[in-house]
Amino acid sequence: MVYHQVMSKTIMITGVNGFVGHHLVDVLKADGHTVIGIGQDAEATAKNADKLARYISCDLTDEAQVRERVSYDGVDGLIHLAGLANVGMSFAQPALFLAANAAMSTNLLQAALDEGAKTRFVIISTGAVYDNDQQLPISESGELTHKTPYAVSKLSVEMMNDYYRSRGIEIATMRPFNHFGPGQMQGFIVPDLLAKLQAYQESGSDVGVGNLKTARDYTDVRDVASAYAAVACADQPPKHSVYNVCSGKSRTGTEIYAALAAALNITPAPEPKVDQSLIRPNETMNIYGDASRLTEEFGWKPQHSFEQTIQDTVKASTKA
Repeated sequence: MVYHQVMSKTIMITGVNGFVGHHLVDVLKADGHTVIGIGQDAEATAKNADKLARYISCDLTDEAQVRERVSYDGVDGLIHLAGLANVGMSFAQPALFLAANAAMSTNLLQAALDEGAKTRFVIISTGAVYDNDQQLPISESGELTHKTPYAVSKLSVEMMNDYYRSRGIEIATMRPFNHFGPGQMQGFIVPDLLAKLQAYQESGSDVGVGNLKTARDYTDVRDVASAYAAVACADQPPKHSVYNVCSGKSRTGTEIYAALAAALNITPAPEPKVDQSLIRPNETMNIYGDASRLTEEFGWKPQHSFEQTIQDTVKASTKA
């Protein structure tokens, strides 16, 4: 435990059945907290079933369902993970991303306001809201961007956070940069490259890639989960409205590719072939953040090295 917390809390997690949700449940349970999960599936996943005090099936975009099924009575904190998070997909479905992401958090917060809840909200935004044309590392005061529909949808969430904060609800907005680790599904660079390299091992198939020259700030998902838990469970209220969650350094897609190939014992690594369909418009070449605010206030620091996370991710994929 890296944050000041004396008593155990009751924490509600939206998106509990997702990639980060599974790891967050483990972090909270390890620190002795009671966890209530919310998901769109009818039941909790097998991984979570025995760990949750209660599971609530709810479509968070449906205001009536939220009011009917979600109660904040006895809930100390809510960590809002649920949302659409695929940057590439947001270009094809911008209206869906804007409507869904804004509606989920707004419905939860309005219900809390109407209920008079004293619950602390930790709402997950993204480091993708930052403009790339600025000095690195990027702090919470960095310039913001509107270059992707995903970023715009998350900025709309942040603006609603500001509104509800002005109405008296305690809200911390988290801006995580890229994160990966055991259990991440395809649709993101690490699991996508891993799956393609595993296919190469089996059949010798070509490894199609996007722009591997771009560099991003990557953090282990378990460390990201610990950051959310730190803010949600700390006895003191957050001093700031926004916190970056990041490692403070960037790695290129080429570095990730080489690390995955090495972890799979593929020597030499096959020459990747650029697939133009995987190239994103308005691509940021390099970005990394500054999480010193989170570190100074809550004592949080990443505990897993990049190399260890790669190894753990590969091991988890071979067990699946």
